[in-house]
Amino acid sequence: YRRRRDLFVSAFESAGLPRSEPEASLYVWQRAPEGVTSTELAEALLDEKILAVTIPSAALIGDPSQHGPEEQYVRLSMVANWDESEQIATAIAEHLKLG
Repeated sequence: YRRRRDLFVSAFESAGLPRSEPEASLYVWQRAPEGVTSTELAEALLDEKILAVTIPSAALIGDPSQHGPEEQYVRLSMVANWDESEQIATAIAEHLKLG
C-alpha cells in the first residue's frame, strides 16, 4: 500500500492540494485546500473525468460548522488494483479543478 499511497499523495500534490501523507493505512486522508470544504472536494473528485469516490470528513463528524479547518479532509480508499490506481491518480493530477 505504500506504493499506492505515494502515487495518490503525489497526484493530489500535482493538483495543487496540500501534502497529506499517512504513515500507514488503507486510506489517504487528503486535506482540502484553504476555502474548500471536504464536501466540495469530494464532489470535485466525482467529476466524470476522475471518478474517485471519497468520503468527506463532514459526513463522518456530523455538523462541520462545529469543527475547525483541520477536519476538512476526504478519505480515499486504496483498494483498487495498481492499474486502476494509476488511472485514478493520473486523472486527479490532470483534471481536478476546485472553485
